[in-house]
Amino acid sequence: MNRRELEHFAGKTWPVMGFTVQRLFAFSEADRERLNASDLANAVLHDPLLVFQLMRAVGQIERGRKLSDTLCVEHALMLIGVDPFFASFGQMPSIDTHPGMVARRKRTVAALLARARMAALLVKDWLSMIDEYRVEEYFTAALLYNVPLAFYAIDNDVELEGDVERAALRALGEQYPLFVRDILGATGMPGKILDLLLGQDLELSRQRLLLRHAIHTANHLAAGWWTQEVQSHLRAVSGLVTQPEDTIWRSVINAALSLARVPYTRAYADPARVLPLIAEAPLVSENDFLELDWQSDDGGEVARYNLALSQAVRRVASTAGVDRVMFFQLDAGNGQLVSRYHIGVDVGDALVQQSIDPLAPGFFATFTTKPQAFRASAGQVPLLMERYPHPLWPLLAPQGFVLVSVFRQGRLAGVMLVDNQTRGAGVDDQAYARVKAAVAALPL
Repeated sequence: MNRRELEHFAGKTWPVMGFTVQRLFAFSEADRERLNASDLANAVLHDPLLVFQLMRAVGQIERGRKLSDTLCVEHALMLIGVDPFFASFGQMPSIDTHPGMVARRKRTVAALLARARMAALLVKDWLSMIDEYRVEEYFTAALLYNVPLAFYAIDNDVELEGDVERAALRALGEQYPLFVRDILGATGMPGKILDLLLGQDLELSRQRLLLRHAIHTANHLAAGWWTQEVQSHLRAVSGLVTQPEDTIWRSVINAALSLARVPYTRAYADPARVLPLIAEAPLVSENDFLELDWQSDDGGEVARYNLALSQAVRRVASTAGVDRVMFFQLDAGNGQLVSRYHIGVDVGDALVQQSIDPLAPGFFATFTTKPQAFRASAGQVPLLMERYPHPLWPLLAPQGFVLVSVFRQGRLAGVMLVDNQTRGAGVDDQAYARVKAAVAALPL
């Protein structure tokens, strides 16, 4: 964009989510004397599209540019005033009636906002772990990072597959942080927002580091919680807050569930579906998943088991100290074992593309008949390849690997694979024991 296009993009009135229009209308009809500023601020915070435009308005108020605490939405409302707020924002256009809006674009916008909300919830929780309770400015900054791309997606098709940065690069043809910097700079927002999100100080505070880890974790989650990007961010957070990785992982789960329980748009449940924490069942309405009976519903039971599997894979990766962990899950449709979860393996790796036929004559036809573990040593690998040829073997560490067949309710559920391909080593006794313990802890 040239400068003129940039200023137009940054300064125009953008639509907000449909649920926001409805809530603001309800507030505007209420008795102003009884209006609770905290309730109004909470309504604003659920829609990053509105947060962006509110903070832009604050930045254009001279005294707002001088106040560091105006990154808090509630303070921003006090600075502007309730009546001027409704005069400016009470009749915001809805994304539902925006010219040219189609379901595909609306879904993309909502998905971007879901990730922004997820990032805000994460940074709030992580800051509390270091006894930092003045979280408002970090919460607000986390909400804003994805908004420039969300605005762009309102009028343009954006393929939101994987992480936000790659999606933005495909759509905009430039690095997303540069686009964010240009847009925020053109709006005249309080400078601290830009500093929090993109400041390049030599020594970033723990708070700002946690903010950036929260944003990148939320934005990469859709590409797979098991990816190197997500796992590296979670490990970094664990070090920054001096808490076990399991604690950080639980905070991710809690944030996803908290977001999914907000009944505004189905997309806000995306992180919970990715993890997976809720069943991917056919939905009649926006929030049918909230009505799942996890004690008896088949979909809920499957989702709960998949969550246990994902946690087992993550636990093996973090406690056994191995390079690669994979779970090949039985596909009920074609009877093949296919990669479902993987840590330490790139998405495009041949190992991820490899499938296993458990019924084909050979090693796996025997191995998958009952729950068992098998550890191949460096000396056994050539013998295994000779006696039981299989396209999987050349993809594994020649120094040795571990396979564990996993059963659920008496039937084959999948096979867990562990090796140390990167470091070129076998799997030692301690790691082997931890792999077996993680699988043994799965619900039967």
